Amino acid sequence: MHGLTRKIYDSVPETGFLDGKVFVEGPYGGCERDYNSFDSLFLVASGTGIAATLPFLLKASQDIVSGNTKLHHVRLDWIIRDNDSVEWIVPELTKLIQTVPKKFFDDKVIKVNIYSCHADGTTELDDKFATIYKCMDHDSSSTSESEEKAEKVEMNEEKSPVEVFNGKPAIKQVGGSIEDELSLRNVIIVSGSESLKQEISNKVASMQRLVFSSQKSVEEIYLHTETFGW
Repeated sequence: MHGLTRKIYDSVPETGFLDGKVFVEGPYGGCERDYNSFDSLFLVASGTGIAATLPFLLKASQDIVSGNTKLHHVRLDWIIRDNDSVEWIVPELTKLIQTVPKKFFDDKVIKVNIYSCHADGTTELDDKFATIYKCMDHDSSSTSESEEKAEKVEMNEEKSPVEVFNGKPAIKQVGGSIEDELSLRNVIIVSGSESLKQEISNKVASMQRLVFSSQKSVEEIYLHTETFGW
């Protein structure tokens, strides 16, 4: 932790509470194209970049469940430094799991993949994750293969729709799995580090060949990138 984050942290007393003035600007960002005009929505984020992609996940999931969209697939891939970062969005993930019918997760219509770069794969489920998993009142028989270089954490006897993997994933690997799930018309929204945006952008450029190929039914792959940070 450094920079402005460290400065704010150091200014907070041991009580954990601080009175002060806060100036808020915004909102900023937003995709120029309406995601509802696409068949699949792919969200890729690292670190605080989740702030730009999480609203898309929540709203698109609601739209899919209600049938108020052309979308039939939404997927989030979020790369974080460690398990503690998940605390940022535990309430939102819990609400997502509680409000979206189980079948949408089982059928992979809605997918959430979290990659914890510095997690210990041998540790048990931390209390901060428990909220997500305890809200599941059913068993799930769906399974998935572990990612290369990102061994999946077997968190609980009950399988959560939020997939958590150990280790930093190869971005090319994430991009490759997105390519495997492409629909007719696709929008990819990326928010995070410059290296993440560059690698995903290069992968999307490579995938444009599919638009002109007769081997896969792909008409459009639209890319939107966001920069979110201090």
